[in-house]
Amino acid sequence: MAEGKRGLLSWLRGEDKSQVPVEDERARVETTAPRIALAERIVDQGVIAKGGMSTVRLAYDTNLLRHMAMKVLSPKIAAKPLEARRFLEEAQITGQLEHPNIPPVHEVGIDDEGTHYFTMKYVHGVTLEELLNGQNFSVRDEAKLFEVLQVFVKTCQAIGFAHCRGVIHCDIKPRNVMVGSYGQVYVMDWGIA
Repeated sequence: MAEGKRGLLSWLRGEDKSQVPVEDERARVETTAPRIALAERIVDQGVIAKGGMSTVRLAYDTNLLRHMAMKVLSPKIAAKPLEARRFLEEAQITGQLEHPNIPPVHEVGIDDEGTHYFTMKYVHGVTLEELLNGQNFSVRDEAKLFEVLQVFVKTCQAIGFAHCRGVIHCDIKPRNVMVGSYGQVYVMDWGIA
């Protein structure tokens, strides 16, 4: 299994040109991720963020009675087997990185309408970019500077942890670092790791 995963990762990164994806690759992706009837237990509460390939929505799980972030692959992108597989791989990679500064993944699957998704911890807060661009931030304010340095240290710890496990983030920037309302720090968006 580990060797197959390494082979897939090598192929996805373009390092191994010996394997070519078969035409019915989408069927393989769908059998890898379980089909789940989400409408019965998930209440969609709107868009949190939108990117080129996916949308992150605020969702409420009526079984666990908690809010979570739900990343949903756009149907147009999901129609491309390689992109659907990369989305699944993002969930799997993030799910394997158990670290206090990386949001845990709760579930991955394809809903009864064929939508690819994964759910993760919902972080209520601001991005590091928003924190740095805020009206109250100044490098002369030692307390604020200390707060930002703490965020930076926690970000480095998460990135270092991932590197020790052979995962490189590839898109680290202030917009991909969330700072929670109680000072929690999370490195987000492992999509091109």
